[in-house]
Amino acid sequence: MWMSVDRVEGSVVVLVADNEQVYHLDIPAYEALTGIPPKEAHMFWCEVCNNAVVSARFDSEETERRMTKAKAQLQRLINQKRS
Repeated sequence: MWMSVDRVEGSVVVLVADNEQVYHLDIPAYEALTGIPPKEAHMFWCEVCNNAVVSARFDSEETERRMTKAKAQLQRLINQKRS
């Protein structure tokens, strides 16, 4: 399932799945799974077993696609407010 890094709270990375399920990983566990440091809005294809994230593959294309979509939505809202 798709998950994004929502935020980092102290030493815990908060991941949110597309179904709005929230997962928590400490930074060392997150970095062991992903191979990269946490960054908000990064998108991962993850596998979950027994309500725990067991694999996470970073997807730069999905990250860019969703960031572009979010920016476009924000710009539409700004433009509506100006009208």
